[in-house]
Amino acid sequence: MDDKLKATYHNSIYEVWLPDGLVSINLGDRNPRLDSLCDGDCIWSLITAYNPYSAPRSTTQNMVKQLDLIQDVVKQSIPYYYGMGSSKDRTWSEASLLLYNLSHLQATALGEKYEQNAIVAGGAKLPASIVIIEK
Repeated sequence: MDDKLKATYHNSIYEVWLPDGLVSINLGDRNPRLDSLCDGDCIWSLITAYNPYSAPRSTTQNMVKQLDLIQDVVKQSIPYYYGMGSSKDRTWSEASLLLYNLSHLQATALGEKYEQNAIVAGGAKLPASIVIIEK
């Protein structure tokens, strides 16, 4: 992954809609509201199926892939909330899912399955960070 793409990931805004309101995810910081969703050593992860390998797709293609991700998560009984990743100027955005009470392996496997370069992850003992998906 090139440095420009890494910078884009690090300079993006990540948000999640919880029942009690909007939560911002700040890379490098712990997030007590999200951490409280996790039991024990499990993690939370923000994952999208939009724009596989960061190659722009049509709105329809992205929506179909995102619905596939939602169905996959439901089949695996992984709890989730809706989220969003976007540029700071909001010129682009991608629908995401905040998954919680899952393992690091489960999170990265979903990122890989939906052809993502990276996911955002954190947990009760971990600050939010970009996790690069190794291919």
